[in-house]
Amino acid sequence: MACAKFIGQMDDIYEDLKDEGLEAWVIIINDQNAEPPTKEFCKAYKEGYDLKMRILYDPNLVTAIYGDKETSIVTNESGVIVHEAHSDLPEVIRKAIEDELAADYGECSNPAACGE
Repeated sequence: MACAKFIGQMDDIYEDLKDEGLEAWVIIINDQNAEPPTKEFCKAYKEGYDLKMRILYDPNLVTAIYGDKETSIVTNESGVIVHEAHSDLPEVIRKAIEDELAADYGECSNPAACGE
């Protein structure tokens, strides 16, 4: 399952950067049968893959507007999206995270995304 591999890679990034202030969540929008996930499925998923990130589930597919492929969003402390990726390239996402963590409080790591 490509999704599980990607989530595992993102969990590794989370482990590496959480002490620098990274907060990260996995949002699951379907189970293994493409059905809305349940609390029980998500708990088993987290335990089965030994994930450290928090698992959230979206049985109403509200977050599906961001795409049906692995979607990663990096925001600054104000909630402004500074990077959005629809891919499974963890090194690109990691770079965006590191750039944002290195930015001063209130500074945007991606001026174009922040409307500057």
